Amino acid sequence: MRGQISLFTLGPTLRHLLRHGATDAERFLWGYLRGRRMDGCEFHRRHPFADYILDFVCLERRVVVELDAGQAAADAVRTLFLEGAGFRVLRFGHHEVFTDSAAVREVIRAALQASKPTSSLAGKGREGQTRRGAESIDFPPADGEIGGRR
Repeated sequence: MRGQISLFTLGPTLRHLLRHGATDAERFLWGYLRGRRMDGCEFHRRHPFADYILDFVCLERRVVVELDAGQAAADAVRTLFLEGAGFRVLRFGHHEVFTDSAAVREVIRAALQASKPTSSLAGKGREGQTRRGAESIDFPPADGEIGGRR
């Protein structure tokens, strides 16, 4: 995906913090998102993108789930950047994740449903898995060909 930074460019200390520094709310929500449990969509946690580390992201549906740290101005700039990159950004407070987790899950599920690919065949591989960056290209028939075949 364009704009991502490589984990190889991150120092070992930051990589360790990303793996082991999750908050209780992040751990709780990850229990619902991991292993394609949410509508069969694959989520990544602590995923690097540009200058940001995203709490949770479904790259296939381009949905980002962020848990607020209470920095409204910084969150607004981050949201504008991610939306400009084509993501739908959902923000929840830590308290909200614990007290109304069913509603949080429904909002995420609705965003995933709204972001479903329109064509069920576009970009499909042999096993029915969507390939990254797959595009459909129609070439015009060459001279002497009918419908692209000789």
